[in-house]
Amino acid sequence: MMARRLVASLAAAAAAWVAAGLEGEVKNACRRPFQHAGLEELTVVHFHIPKTGGSALEKMLFMPLSKLRNWSTFHDNDNAERVFDALRSEERSKLDFLSGHQHIGLDSALGGRQAMYVCMLRHPVDRMVSLYRYVRGSRTHHRHALALNQSFAEFMASAASETSNWVTKALCAPRDQRIPTWSKELTHRCHHNASFAVAQATANLESRFGAVGLLEEYDTSVRMIARCLNAAELGAVAATRGPYGASRAPPYNVETNDVELVRRTNALDVRVFEFGRELFRRHAAQLQHAAVEEALLRFGTAIGQPKYPRLRARPMATASKPRCDFSELSPNRRRRRLSYSASSVLDGSTPRLLESYAVVMGPDVVDDVVQVRGSARKVRHAGGKIMSARGIASNRGLLEYRILEVEVRIDYESALLETGEAVESDLCLVILDDTLVNSVSSGSEVMCVHEHFVKGSANPEPSRWQFECGLPFPPGYRFEMGSVSSVWSTEGEIVVPEELETRRRAVDPREVWDIFGLGISYEVRLARSDRLVDCPPVSSVRSPFRDRSRPSQPGFASPSTPFVNVERERPVAMRAMGLFVSVLRPGTLDAHVVELRIDGEVARSFCLPPNRVDATTPSVATFASLDGIEIPPGGTVEVVHLNAGTNQVLLDFAAYLFTDASPTSLVRKETSLFEGTIDLNGDGFADYVDVDAAGVVYFDLTRDGGGHDTQHVLIHAEMPPRMRAALDPRGWSLVGREGPDHPYVRLDAHPYCHVFEKRRSTGFPGFQLNTRYCDESKVPPSGDCTTDCDHTHLRSDAGRTHAYGDLDGDGFLDRVRATTVDNGDLDFFVAKGTPEGSLDREILWFSSTCCRGVEPHMTFEHRTSMFMRTPVGSRKSVLLATLNFCPEKEKMNHQYHRQEEGEEPWCRSEEEARQWRFEFVAPTAS
Repeated sequence: MMARRLVASLAAAAAAWVAAGLEGEVKNACRRPFQHAGLEELTVVHFHIPKTGGSALEKMLFMPLSKLRNWSTFHDNDNAERVFDALRSEERSKLDFLSGHQHIGLDSALGGRQAMYVCMLRHPVDRMVSLYRYVRGSRTHHRHALALNQSFAEFMASAASETSNWVTKALCAPRDQRIPTWSKELTHRCHHNASFAVAQATANLESRFGAVGLLEEYDTSVRMIARCLNAAELGAVAATRGPYGASRAPPYNVETNDVELVRRTNALDVRVFEFGRELFRRHAAQLQHAAVEEALLRFGTAIGQPKYPRLRARPMATASKPRCDFSELSPNRRRRRLSYSASSVLDGSTPRLLESYAVVMGPDVVDDVVQVRGSARKVRHAGGKIMSARGIASNRGLLEYRILEVEVRIDYESALLETGEAVESDLCLVILDDTLVNSVSSGSEVMCVHEHFVKGSANPEPSRWQFECGLPFPPGYRFEMGSVSSVWSTEGEIVVPEELETRRRAVDPREVWDIFGLGISYEVRLARSDRLVDCPPVSSVRSPFRDRSRPSQPGFASPSTPFVNVERERPVAMRAMGLFVSVLRPGTLDAHVVELRIDGEVARSFCLPPNRVDATTPSVATFASLDGIEIPPGGTVEVVHLNAGTNQVLLDFAAYLFTDASPTSLVRKETSLFEGTIDLNGDGFADYVDVDAAGVVYFDLTRDGGGHDTQHVLIHAEMPPRMRAALDPRGWSLVGREGPDHPYVRLDAHPYCHVFEKRRSTGFPGFQLNTRYCDESKVPPSGDCTTDCDHTHLRSDAGRTHAYGDLDGDGFLDRVRATTVDNGDLDFFVAKGTPEGSLDREILWFSSTCCRGVEPHMTFEHRTSMFMRTPVGSRKSVLLATLNFCPEKEKMNHQYHRQEEGEEPWCRSEEEARQWRFEFVAPTAS
């Protein structure tokens, strides 16, 4: 009882300390580059960007702080470089604080004294509107008289030096030759090389700024900057005052055209702002982590927990009964087209027919309606075990067209299949820039369907799609109708293309063209965009954004990608949704549900028809109408696929949302790591590494020519939200890419000090990174790459003896480790993750007694394979383990420690081996 009270009191005290948040003093309060720098040795530079609340920050924080600490200061908002240069060198070298509208580099004239910059940022749209109103309301401004008679667009054009990517240029290079670091070449590159300017500006923000605030988060930003300057109390007072300086000009109603104008003329500033926003968020996470550390120091360490915390176990085949707005998508509903309003163009025009597997629409193609007809045979795909076909059409003319209708079918009759064999096929429409290489990870798919065909059953009908007002098909783009197929035997084994070729040679040795069959034929109808009056086009986004493969277990969600409506005022209307479910090998998916979620709430749900092994399933997913459901400005939309059945299946799922949004209105809410820089397999091509919204890290390798294949899981751990914030491209470091004595790839994630690594293996085509905390000295090693490793298999998810996941929902990854005991038992241990970047000591979770007294003939690696996942609607991970015990033991001992009353025992023979989910129930100290 006493221990319980002590735990409660410590928890309450720690919670109070963390809740104080930005009020308290903690160590390392500046951003990481300046954590250990003494302020007395630094000159603080306020990089004052116009219209970001900098004047209020100076008056409420910097001026009182300067008086309190007797700082020597410099301030100029008109021509800081010229005025600063007029100071004597000994005066400059003694300055403690600089402020003003300036370009980067003023600190280089301090005579060798080190400097730390701080600043406030603001979204370019808001900043430009504020500048426009300020100039019109300020009679002393040199542009005032002119601006009074100018529209917003005219003002933007006339003041281009101040309204076109000013922040990026200011952060990129000095603007005055009086500054020691000024150079003509650097200035020229910052003004004429967009990629260089953004890279240089963001690098300066990253390395030279101790704190980056946001006007949109003014209160938090002021406290953050004040804490970096060891002035938390003064910051708390300044934060309550808020920004000031309201314009005396009449309010201005921002229109959509204004937003688009600013985004277009300040595209670089938008990118720099987004980078700065991520720095702000990371800094906030760092401060939260520091507060936790302080709480531990002040209030003691965690008390040891007793052995055998409670356990809940149940078969993975158990899943809750789904609830749906529509109990099943009937054939009529599945084939329902979008409400179609371009029929007048089609009905009144005779289409021009262009027929080939590779159509080129040249400048002579100006017809109102064009019909592209083509066919393509299947050839052996790069992967070796599947076959692929594609037909293309390129728009190299002068007019934009729209794709209105698509009809496509697979020729099953020509394939030499045996009765009962199954064909799994995907059919996809892709629209992309004609200079790019199409691949399943390009994000360019606009619609896909899947067909499951069994030899001996009737051939499915052609797949037909119709798009409301059409998908844009501009000059310089091409569309591709593509298909991939794999053939499976009645025993569930893949039939390789060589076997199909052998059958063909036995029937017709002369056949060299259509060896495999399963070719595609298609018709695509297009109309000129300028003929579709009052008929805005639809656009498509894919969720998940890239093709991602992951086993689908009952009760868990398939990979998905949330999208954010970045329009500031206009909602996005959703017209329809294409639902694609591709079972990668024949398997029964007896119940599955798709949920459309807006801001986390289910707006529409569908129960999809079952996928059966023994029956043809034509186009298991086509259009489902969404009737104009809206995504509000700033809102998030996500499509989630749930396995509500009784079987685990390996599948790809994708949802295609058709909306009235512009191509830039819906932005994916994911993180891509090391874009263009990380080569996982050492083949000379940069590969993709993405972190999805669920905290899962995926990868795929770039092929010669730039193509990509399906993404696989790179790290066997789902990052909880608290740690997910650390999975930022700039919060990771990549080390050890060269030399045989280094990890092939190692990612250090801060601030929670997690390491993901793999020993070097040249040419290794696919793998998972092993995970560990920086400090695991309190626990036995897991046998990963912290010591010698032998990675001889392509994948390491079989026979895993440990797994990471957030078992108790505290926001940190915990580790489960399994080990054998001399009497044949398996012991499962849990080590809790801590905010210090370490694992606490292990506690025994449960023991398997299934094989007690019998010497197993199976190695430990074959007896268990485990990993962790987070069920839908939960913050806690569960351990998923396939337990294969004692194949020759006739009578099982159905026992395990701390079994809950009424629960099914999980010991099974080899033939009955099933996957189980084990839920951790945190113990209470006694």
